[in-house]
Amino acid sequence: MAISRRWLRNLILEERVRKKINIKDNTQGLIPGNEFRDVVENEVKDYFTQGKITEQDEIPVFELKARITVRKNFNLEDVYTSVRAIEGVTIVSTEVEKRDVSVSLEKSVIKIKFLKARLSLRHYKVMLYKHIMRVPGVVNIEFIMVKKLLQEPV
Repeated sequence: MAISRRWLRNLILEERVRKKINIKDNTQGLIPGNEFRDVVENEVKDYFTQGKITEQDEIPVFELKARITVRKNFNLEDVYTSVRAIEGVTIVSTEVEKRDVSVSLEKSVIKIKFLKARLSLRHYKVMLYKHIMRVPGVVNIEFIMVKKLLQEPV
């Protein structure tokens, strides 16, 4: 989970309001540098220890099954490697099913596992489709099914 400064600052301010802690904002220079850093570190530690955030927050993993049509003059492994480079994609596995569609095209079934982060599933699928269609050699991709994978406890 990526924590931005803005998110962290908002989190600390929410906690201060909730706990009614009266600490001046450092942007006005009322808290010396080290004291402010200590306050921030303590606030973050408190937040983690209260169970609101765990270091192993569950991030949903999704699996998408798709039919991809690729030009034969392109190496299929290079196409899969390019798909693996798309943001959020963790695994691209190919099934044995690969067949010729025409003299210049072949079709293959692939499974893509991905993390969608904060995007909606619909938005991520659209983004994924656009990125895959930009991969050299890809003529078409058709999403067959998407499912959320169940995670086993660690």
